[in-house]
Amino acid sequence: YGDGWNGAYWTWLGDDGQGESGTLESGSDGTACLGDGNISCITVYVSGGDYPNEVRWWLTDGQSGDAYDSVTYGDCPKPSSAPSLAPTPVFVCPGETMTMYDSYGDGWNDAYWTWSTKEGYSESGTLESGSDGTACLGDGNISCISVYVSGGAYPNEVQWWLTDGQSGGAGDSVTYGACPLPTSAPSSAPTPVFVCPGETMTMYDSYG
Repeated sequence: YGDGWNGAYWTWLGDDGQGESGTLESGSDGTACLGDGNISCITVYVSGGDYPNEVRWWLTDGQSGDAYDSVTYGDCPKPSSAPSLAPTPVFVCPGETMTMYDSYGDGWNDAYWTWSTKEGYSESGTLESGSDGTACLGDGNISCISVYVSGGAYPNEVQWWLTDGQSGGAGDSVTYGACPLPTSAPSSAPTPVFVCPGETMTMYDSYG
């Protein structure tokens, strides 16, 4: 059911003195944006907390680790202990987190995702720009949900993943519960999705 990181937190620090800390406040997974993409040297460290064996994390560039692990970009020194910045809570998606990826790096170019329920509620979004971004689908209390991703101008560039392990490309769809599998994109107008200019960290708690 997820109980967050229990005192563990991430910290990123740049060579220009910028820095920020955060934590997975509750639940089994969440995402955070580290940096603005314009810092030549950045250090990321994750502390242990009360249950370090439950802490896992991944970055969009493929690097990953557990509690007490760290990674660096550029010439930053690798830390041996957690920096002293106070952590701030990170938004936890109560439903499914979708990670969107564009292989060319210019957004989805009119492709968009839509999730809908048998009760008629729906929401749509898109990767407005960049190579990756995340979106929260649903509130975790819906028994039946359909997710569909349309094609756009360059469907071969579109990829996506959900936190439950399901994934696909343009034109693919998945369902939970007794919803019918959609064969075409619903008509909801897409809304832009926040694109992290730095590194997106996906946090995971194994107790959840």
